[in-house]
Amino acid sequence: MTKRRLFCWSLILLILAAFAVWLEPTRVVWGWLRREAFYQGRPTSWWRNEIAQWKCVGCVGIGFGSTWFYKREPSAIEKVASRFVALPEKAWPTLLDGDDAGREVLQALMRDRDPRIGKLAEEGLKRHNSTERGPSIIINDGFIW
Repeated sequence: MTKRRLFCWSLILLILAAFAVWLEPTRVVWGWLRREAFYQGRPTSWWRNEIAQWKCVGCVGIGFGSTWFYKREPSAIEKVASRFVALPEKAWPTLLDGDDAGREVLQALMRDRDPRIGKLAEEGLKRHNSTERGPSIIINDGFIW
């Protein structure tokens, strides 16, 4: 094999490997390369995308001390796949229920550019010493739409 052919095949393999890393759905490789915090084998960027899918569907109370209820919006891939197969409903992220192992990820998410994600991460940190669980959050210091 000539050097030129070896170089071309090496370049093609490198491009394919980079493309595979870019498309990898769990984002583990990206998280490892960016030195992100991990929780349950998933990096901060994966948790950010998962939390972003939880949208507010209702509120009980007005202003401070309101309880907000959340429902997960399926991703585009999940919407297409659900036409062909019955997908199980995703559970509320345990990261937001006060698991101590997720503290680093929540602290990183508090600095997110989306204030809604930062607020949910803050509430997840507050749940470390509480019994609150699930997709209803009591907000005592403002709105998080």
